[in-house]
Amino acid sequence: MMDDKDNAVEMALAWAVEIESLEFGNMTQSEVDDNRPDPLSIEVRSNWHCYSDTTPPMEYRIVLTTGGPAVQITGDLNDHNKPETAFLQCQNWFTHWQNVSLTDRQEEALLAYARSFYFGG
Repeated sequence: MMDDKDNAVEMALAWAVEIESLEFGNMTQSEVDDNRPDPLSIEVRSNWHCYSDTTPPMEYRIVLTTGGPAVQITGDLNDHNKPETAFLQCQNWFTHWQNVSLTDRQEEALLAYARSFYFGG
């Protein structure tokens, strides 16, 4: 019998397989826009700073699903607001976010998916 943690990981891995199958590296931006799965939200945040300071975003989050289970992609942005890293995470009700282990190919596809969005700048 599957527990809630297994359900969350299973859903996250299903997203990884779908994103990997798109092969973003072989598409034009228009094709990427037409074929990529739409997230629920795309968010950015920066480090702690004085309220009068303006700082560029340093991290991003792409919310794919909410509830139990929930799936998101998180990572760091470089100086040009482009994703440098991408981590697939999942959680279920009343649990912390956990990273999901992926193959190298899935990790590359996840980063390509994250880079297909505009984070400002």
